[in-house]
Amino acid sequence: MNTNYTLADLARRMNEAAAVLDKYTDLPTLRGVFVYEAYVSLAGMNTYIDPWQAALDLAAWADKFGVTCKVVTSYSGDGSITIEFEEDGLTFRMSSNLGTAHAYELGAVLRQKLTRDKPLMLSAQRLAEVARGIQAEASK
Repeated sequence: MNTNYTLADLARRMNEAAAVLDKYTDLPTLRGVFVYEAYVSLAGMNTYIDPWQAALDLAAWADKFGVTCKVVTSYSGDGSITIEFEEDGLTFRMSSNLGTAHAYELGAVLRQKLTRDKPLMLSAQRLAEVARGIQAEASK
């Protein structure tokens, strides 16, 4: 892997990423795009404002690209949901953070213990279903 990217190389990769993303105007909006050596990171909505809407947005992206959602927790109990897909030769990653309470809530709804050692893989449809259900319960 090349570790000597120039500013021009990164700008070129950003333009390539923008050209790919420009095709998908039907997906939830992004807060930012970050170009790294190995992948392009997509920043969705602020997960601290509404983590379940952020999960729904992530599920929409996962569904569009036919990838699964990876749920992991950390030693502190908080977690994240991540997707990764390839398009036009670029690898894209998108992640949504879950606070400890939200990670436990997700595990309870799924009736599965979320562990640090073994990521939980969910289909985009299942993640969306669970997130919608949690939102509906919270709005009662």
